[in-house]
Amino acid sequence: MDKRWFNFKTTPEEVAALEKVLDRATYRRFKQVDRQDMAVVLARIYHSGKVDGAQETREAIEAEAPVEIDWDMIMDEICKVKGVGRKLAERINAAVTGRFDNDSEL
Repeated sequence: MDKRWFNFKTTPEEVAALEKVLDRATYRRFKQVDRQDMAVVLARIYHSGKVDGAQETREAIEAEAPVEIDWDMIMDEICKVKGVGRKLAERINAAVTGRFDNDSEL
């Protein structure tokens, strides 16, 4: 396959996948399509990619483990800061934990 039109970086796997999709017969039919039909084909390809990307994103988000926050460790580190006393640390703790307790998502 002539790769002159590949002026962007592609991996060998991407080239192989493209060669499977765009075989010689498909390429010949593709060359005979008029502008209006080409717009329809490209819109379908774009929509298909958009749907696939949205699905992959949803699956990736669902696969992520929920974040566990160790409040004791955070408060210990805050208390080590010079000038932060017990009362200020308690106020910070109340503000931060109240913020995350009220929200369903981080």
